[in-house]
Amino acid sequence: MKKQMKWIVPCVILVAAVLIIALIAIISTNREAGALTVTTTKGIVSVTRGSENAFLSEGQKIKPGDTVSTDASSCARIQVGQSILLLEPESEIKYERIKEGDETKTVFRLLSGSVLTDLKAENEYTVSVDPALDVAGSGFFGISLIQIGTVSTVRTTLVSGQLSAGDATLKESLKALPVHGAEDGSWTAGDVEDAVLMEFSDEAISYLRERIREGDKLPVTDTELLRVAADKNKSFQVTFYDHKNEVFVSTRVKNGERVQKPRLSPTFTGHWDFDFSTPITSDTDVFWAEDK
Repeated sequence: MKKQMKWIVPCVILVAAVLIIALIAIISTNREAGALTVTTTKGIVSVTRGSENAFLSEGQKIKPGDTVSTDASSCARIQVGQSILLLEPESEIKYERIKEGDETKTVFRLLSGSVLTDLKAENEYTVSVDPALDVAGSGFFGISLIQIGTVSTVRTTLVSGQLSAGDATLKESLKALPVHGAEDGSWTAGDVEDAVLMEFSDEAISYLRERIREGDKLPVTDTELLRVAADKNKSFQVTFYDHKNEVFVSTRVKNGERVQKPRLSPTFTGHWDFDFSTPITSDTDVFWAEDK
């Protein structure tokens, strides 16, 4: 009997230790549930988790509730299952996991800037601009949030596959669908336009080139993307003329980017006769118009 007791006690201790280790592993796994790996970063990428803010580097993970942001010279590539999400420069996105019945949906809420992604709707992945507008699809598509004053416009650009934005669907490659926001929270799809690859960031163009080299069939060639990358490095002169048609100020703007309105004005009453949301693709003259 004593011999049996001699072996029973160590066995009980061993079983208890195994159970404790298993319990710790389960708790640890649950804590990491939904964690995503940031596979590539360029420049300064930051993450906000609750009240804390920290820099992100390659190989680190983000968790549900985290907000990831980039500055003008940085970007981040996030691995989502077999898909990627490329957060472009000057952009911010919040990662959420939302429970709907027995299923959990992964949502990336675009707060500012642009993303390029191949997230697949059938895998319960979506990019949301606000609770009223979800963008989902398959293939490659880009989403940009353009804010002019109180007016929001979401430009969804389809590179390959198909996507849906609200009630609208895009199936033809290299097309863009602007979706306009209203003060009541509703969104209205505009007319489908030809996609402008110039509107993608250098990082997005580089990623599409990678995919072509890896064998993906995209409706654009590597040579075309090389030309787009070269064109993006061009710049043009934008000259502002005052009410006397004299040069007020001039600046150079990179091809496809938008010129900033001058901080000073020629007179107190008037406006620049120009749509500052227009991408600059050639030397441009802008004139001051006096209000009548």
